[in-house]
Amino acid sequence: MNPDPNDTPAAGQPGPTGPRTEEGKKRTRFNAVRHGLTGQNVVFTEEESPIYAAHSRGINEHYLPTGPIEESLVRLIADCIWRQDRATSIEHGIFALSLCSQAHPTDLDIAGGPAQTWREECKELALLTLYVKRIDNKLAAHKAELKAVQQERRDAERQAAQESSEAAIPQPSPQTAPLASRPPAPAPESVFSPVPVKPAAVPVKPKIDVPGTSFRRKPDAA
Repeated sequence: MNPDPNDTPAAGQPGPTGPRTEEGKKRTRFNAVRHGLTGQNVVFTEEESPIYAAHSRGINEHYLPTGPIEESLVRLIADCIWRQDRATSIEHGIFALSLCSQAHPTDLDIAGGPAQTWREECKELALLTLYVKRIDNKLAAHKAELKAVQQERRDAERQAAQESSEAAIPQPSPQTAPLASRPPAPAPESVFSPVPVKPAAVPVKPKIDVPGTSFRRKPDAA
């Protein structure tokens, strides 16, 4: 079958270019988004906006990030958890639609509904499981990176505080050196001489014994 020549743009004329106005570009910006489980931007309805804000605020208060890097990682963690919750809602919705499609479901239909949905929507459920697994891997990686960054910052802060406290301790000056480090006191000096005075030694005369000589006391006269 040959294409209609009227559908083919003439030579030199561009084909379809999509929306040209800014408003039209904003409307078609997320045309490819179907489930909001992938991509860099988190898509939610106007009603979900305050819920998402409260969700992000709670995650931020839990991790207490400091600096732009930690804040960015916390935001990625919050987005991953939001996508996990959305995947759970989608899974519940898939099973709920199978029951809503029946006009008057019986007890047997309700009991066998999940199994019937699994058989009919196995492809979509398998794809949903794949998305959840990818989200879990990203979430674990973001948590590990944030933990490492915060630990590095805390170690640096602890080291800086320790160095600051050590610098604040006054160091002993030479004039106020401890007694244990002071030199021993010098010996007493004489008032007449700067040289220390030592007690003079008294000479001892040696005892001389003369052989054959004895001294006797003369008797007193009568």
